[in-house]
Amino acid sequence: MRHSRGPTRPRSAAGSDHRHLDKRRDLNDRARVTLDRRLEDAEARLDRHDYAAAYNQLRAAYPMALRQLATTDPAALAVARRALLRCQDGLARCHEVAGELGAARHAAHAALQLATVLHEPELALGWRATYLDTLIDRLEPSAVIELREGPDVDLDALVALRARCAFSAQSSEVLGRQLAGTRWIVHAHVGDRLVGFARAISDGVATAYLSSVMVDPDYRRRGIGRALLARLMDDRDGIKFVLHTRSESAAFYAALGFVDATAMMVRDRS
Repeated sequence: MRHSRGPTRPRSAAGSDHRHLDKRRDLNDRARVTLDRRLEDAEARLDRHDYAAAYNQLRAAYPMALRQLATTDPAALAVARRALLRCQDGLARCHEVAGELGAARHAAHAALQLATVLHEPELALGWRATYLDTLIDRLEPSAVIELREGPDVDLDALVALRARCAFSAQSSEVLGRQLAGTRWIVHAHVGDRLVGFARAISDGVATAYLSSVMVDPDYRRRGIGRALLARLMDDRDGIKFVLHTRSESAAFYAALGFVDATAMMVRDRS
């Protein structure tokens, strides 16, 4: 015998809407947690000078931050704004310290978003102009790079170049004494601007220690570093060149024929 279930009770529209809102809120919360973790990881990598990995994390985090802006909730919008500012700051560090051209593009775009979405035109457009000028300068093929040899270097310009390349701060007086005790020095210029530097301390017969190899972030990936080292090492085949390097630069030196050396000891400065 078939029993009637009775009339079907209609679903509450209000209840369905609440469930939908709860689900959306949960997804947004999880997205914010994921974004925050990605940004924390990127910032930790920046602190370790692992700029390539940091840039990859920031490149993934940036569109996530943009999506967080699609909200009318003031508190959520404030969180999204902070995330976008963190992205912009990290991208700026990647560009300024590591010379990441892609980071400059992303930083310029982030600045545009800050201007149009968050209504901060003066600050954001100032950033955008800075990064767009950098892109134009770095993509400009007409810049003539001149290599010069010898200790005749503007020491104040060298102090500034060391700062741009994240080298330890040294006074012009200390740098002058270093150059006086250096056998071979090569520096790169675009017009009057110092954009690269390298030196080698040597007995001139058997061994040379490469030091202070640096290229202005705005002029990287133009072959300046290779040219500096080629000029230092050319016609000196009988000399063994050694150096210390940061981990992120190891591939660059490996491409020039350097290999890892384990049979070394260091007595650090007291």
